[in-house]
Amino acid sequence: MNFRDHLAPMRLAEQALELGGRQILRMSTVGRPRQPARFTKPAKVDGHAFCAIDAMWDVHGQPRIIEVNGSNAGLSSLGDPEGDRWRAEHQIEAALPRILNETRGAVLVAFAANTLIVGEITARAFMLYELVSKHRECQFGNSDLAPSSPFVVAVDSVEAIAAQVTKVDGRLCYRGYPVVSVGNVNLLAELVRKGVIERHGADYDVEYDIFHDGRIAPLIHDKREQQVVADGTGFVPIRHLDTMTVDEVVAGVQSLLREGLPAVIKPNATSGGAGIDFFGPGATDVEIRKTLDHQVQTVMNKYGPGAEKSMWPIRVAEFAQSTGYPVGDKHHLWDMRVACFIRPGEVEMMVCGLRLCPEPFVLGHYDRPSACSNTTGRVPSTARFRAPLAEANRPTDLMSAAGVDRKAFDQILNACAAWCEAAWHHCSAEERHDDHAGGPPGKTGGWFAA
Repeated sequence: MNFRDHLAPMRLAEQALELGGRQILRMSTVGRPRQPARFTKPAKVDGHAFCAIDAMWDVHGQPRIIEVNGSNAGLSSLGDPEGDRWRAEHQIEAALPRILNETRGAVLVAFAANTLIVGEITARAFMLYELVSKHRECQFGNSDLAPSSPFVVAVDSVEAIAAQVTKVDGRLCYRGYPVVSVGNVNLLAELVRKGVIERHGADYDVEYDIFHDGRIAPLIHDKREQQVVADGTGFVPIRHLDTMTVDEVVAGVQSLLREGLPAVIKPNATSGGAGIDFFGPGATDVEIRKTLDHQVQTVMNKYGPGAEKSMWPIRVAEFAQSTGYPVGDKHHLWDMRVACFIRPGEVEMMVCGLRLCPEPFVLGHYDRPSACSNTTGRVPSTARFRAPLAEANRPTDLMSAAGVDRKAFDQILNACAAWCEAAWHHCSAEERHDDHAGGPPGKTGGWFAA
């Protein structure tokens, strides 16, 4: 099927989901640039990878990385008039040698079970199906489909996809089909929880090339190492500490609070904002332990008893405060998602929108509604999205309202490209830095601070 209207597949998916009673965000209704707004920077890389950098401009006038997501990231359809077409094309470009060389193969697109943007993800999966069908006979469906064609594009929740994945002769297979491309790196954590693959620190015993994240896939769950890579790229790194015990979490949080700095804790390899908690100066050991107990239970409830294999290290980080984005007479914290498409010799980027935290920020008050912009698990609303580029290659008044002028905008994009190049080479090393790679058998390092 070929649509002249690039958002038609998304609208159809959203209509079907709503008819089925599912709560969603209608991503097809959110504003997008009127023309392609892609930014290309040269880079010393020799392969393909994808990531989505959640960046912001802090109150001290410095660019910061909150975190880097990978093929698990949504909202990329907001960066271009054609929606996710560009992302789908890049994923197939990276996977094409495997698609052409295999007699059978599976392309997997997985999403968090409670995500609100499943319409966007389903539409992108259909684009992948169209692109694969140009080269090989292919079927499209959810995890219930027993494929009969040489190739299949399957889209479903992480849990449903993982239930059909096995490891055969060192390769991941889906319903017996060799996996040639995966559109969500969080599938790795679920396969660890199910015992299909093993995890060693921040690394998994799989070939990363089949993931759209490519070589940098191990970095996507390693939030501390992301900040190590950020040093020297133009981003000011955020202090991070990997912890493997409750006592280490408490000590890490208190070490920041003693400096008058608020703290954030986040488990390893969770999605949708699951388990993110904040502590302001004055929090007691008892309060920290109680919050951590609740966090661990939340993660276990979401992912099952196998979550213990994937949720550590729990990362303690300083809370970095963005400039305030005005909404009425209040100001909200925000972040800016930059989708980065790494290919030989360059990094192409598109700005996928500003996300505002639901509640206005009040200095000294730190909680999820006022300090976390993630949409998962909240009442569906597109009111918190802003389309920052109305014209190609130019920040609009929307970004200026957040204190990001043209110079700051260029600084953020240059830093994003530099981070991608640094990440590529960091993951090219024969051995990664295990001194701060947590997880079983695991060990922790000290604070990372530039």
